[in-house]
Amino acid sequence: MDEPGVLMSWWVGGADLQLNPAVRRTVRLIAEGVVEFVGFRVAVISLVDDEHLQVVAILGPEEAVRRLSGIRIPLAELYDELDAAESWGSLRFLPAGDDAASATRIGPQRLDLFVPVRVADAWQPADRLRGLLRDDRGRLRGVLSVDLPVDGLRPGAPQLQTLEAYVRLAERALVTELERGVIEIQVARDHVVAADRLELVSALARVLRGAGDAIGDSVDAVRALVPATDDSGAALDLLRRAVDRVRRVADSVTTLARLEEPQRARRLSRVDLATVVREAVTLLLPVAQHQQVRVHTRLRGPVWLLGDPEDLHQMVSNLVSNAIKYSDADGRVTVGLAVREGPDGTADGARTAVLTVEDEGIGIPEADLGRVFEELYRGTLPEVGARQGTGLGLAIARRVATEHGAQIRVDSEVGRGTTFVVELPLDRPDPAA
Repeated sequence: MDEPGVLMSWWVGGADLQLNPAVRRTVRLIAEGVVEFVGFRVAVISLVDDEHLQVVAILGPEEAVRRLSGIRIPLAELYDELDAAESWGSLRFLPAGDDAASATRIGPQRLDLFVPVRVADAWQPADRLRGLLRDDRGRLRGVLSVDLPVDGLRPGAPQLQTLEAYVRLAERALVTELERGVIEIQVARDHVVAADRLELVSALARVLRGAGDAIGDSVDAVRALVPATDDSGAALDLLRRAVDRVRRVADSVTTLARLEEPQRARRLSRVDLATVVREAVTLLLPVAQHQQVRVHTRLRGPVWLLGDPEDLHQMVSNLVSNAIKYSDADGRVTVGLAVREGPDGTADGARTAVLTVEDEGIGIPEADLGRVFEELYRGTLPEVGARQGTGLGLAIARRVATEHGAQIRVDSEVGRGTTFVVELPLDRPDPAA
């Protein structure tokens, strides 16, 4: 790549642009390719930064690198030059004699190393040749400038064709890396915003839970002093139920925030899903009996899978309590668990645990089915508003299912009941392995 008797140097900067390593590698490869394959001893890459054009990479003789490193000019000066230049596809050529304000600022010109040849098509010290690097929307993202042709001549048609092809290649590679960098920055910012949001939600949930506990303790203390037949006692009982609802909301919000935390540590272990379902149903039996709802189970066990026991218990509890809540007196809830073998019917095929929670309750309108897993969404039926709920239980269930690689779906008909189905893979590899 080096010319005889000329020490070639490399410089990459652009501190103002915060170039990431991928962009640095890309601009270097572009510059090296132009010098090696197109026939110019100087290649300069400049990138658009706000309303300026900043030199970020130079490959060429030491003098060129020394003079051009870090130059940053207003874009208006570049546009003045381009308006006066000849257009050769994606290339712009401004021959010597068409002086512009930016003649010695934008790219490599008037270098002491230049020795003009005495022919009609000789390259002149003030000649400027640039390739424009644009994105898919036509916005200018950078400029590739060249100088000091090895043969001392202005480029002919074959050389221009090669340079233009290389500009197209450089345009795609460089713009892709720049846009990827913007996306990475946005993703990083989104993570920070999400983390701040989760911390705020968790803090509010803790405050809400603490206030609920304090009020509940006060209600219990006063209730112990009030006769059960007193009207004040009935009011305190109503207040106690309201406090319990506040506690449930706080607990649900805390759970959802924990599940959405990007860096949270998951406690994965081998779990018998049948045992999880039995325990969840057993804990909810008093609630079902109070509402005069019968709960039946059809479980095959053990059903072993890799998962978080606490999260799986939360998912099952939310689905079963939801079924009980929206069932009428003398209603029936059926909880089933089975294993579906792989397509070949053998035990070593892809196996799935199928959890079903079926009720004979009020049902869900078809228009609401697509939104039942949204946070705080409780449906449009008047009967739903008459039953206490946070609108977070199904959102939590879906989150847990997703984290375990499961599919969760719902089928329902108003007045005839609802069925939730969760399909969990049983043969997932342990991420820790």
